[in-house]
This record gives sequence, structure tokens and C-alpha cells, in this order.
Amino acid sequence: MDGFPVTIRMLDPPLHEFLPQEGPALQQLCGQLAQELGTDAEAVTRRLEGLRECNPMMGLRGCRLGTVHPEITRMQVRAIMEAAVSVAKQGVRVHPHIMVPLVGIEDELTGQAKIVHEVAAQVFAAAGGWQCCCWHALARHARPCTLS
Repeated sequence: MDGFPVTIRMLDPPLHEFLPQEGPALQQLCGQLAQELGTDAEAVTRRLEGLRECNPMMGLRGCRLGTVHPEITRMQVRAIMEAAVSVAKQGVRVHPHIMVPLVGIEDELTGQAKIVHEVAAQVFAAAGGWQCCCWHALARHARPCTLS
């Protein structure tokens, strides 16, 4: 993809499909994460319980996940931009385009775009001023297209 634009869609996984809900599997996951993060298992358990939703398929999907948990957007943008910088330093011409998924209203896009720009600027500054980033939104329905 040397020299061509590459669109990377921000991930918005239904967390309930990937995380155990209870029992030994949850205890094992929390213990492992606590050890890796240098914290206690109860703190990890509380954090995971805070991610639970009544109706996960209608809840934190698309850009709403990044709005409620901006650290998830920051983590994804940082990974994309650091990978782009790393590949560019090897001589590959990179043009990452970040897609913000399922935008329904202007505020959703504005908030996520702010995070994308902030994190990209941090990564580029650390890389010595290198820059290349573009972003766009995946509209959930026609309404966002009519906003001025």
C-alpha cells in the first residue's frame, strides 16, 4: 500500500462478546490484568463491571464507545499513528485515514475528531514533527449528511 491511502476503521467491539461476565474466567482475567497493570484484582473487576450494559448491541457502539471511554479512542489512534510513523521511517509512503464509525450527530464527530487530532499531534511531535493523517466519519444514517 506504499503511497496509497489506507482507511482504518476505529474498532467498536461489543465488549460483552469478548469479556467473561462472571465466575472463574472473570476472576482469572482480572488477576492476570491486575498483575500486568500493577494494581489489585478488585480494581480491575470494578472497571470491568463499569463497562457492562443493559443492551450492549444498542449501547456503546460506534463513536459512542469512544465518547464514553475516550481512552479507547486515544489508544487506537496512538497505535495507528505510531505504526504509520514506524513504517514511514522504513521508507514507505503512508497515508492513514482514520474512520470514526457510526456518527449520528455533529457533537459525536467533533468530540472524536478532537481526540484524533490531539493524539496524532502528540505522536508526530515525539517523532520529530512528521505528519500524515486524515480522518472521516462513517454516518449511521442520512441525518449527519445534512448538518452544516
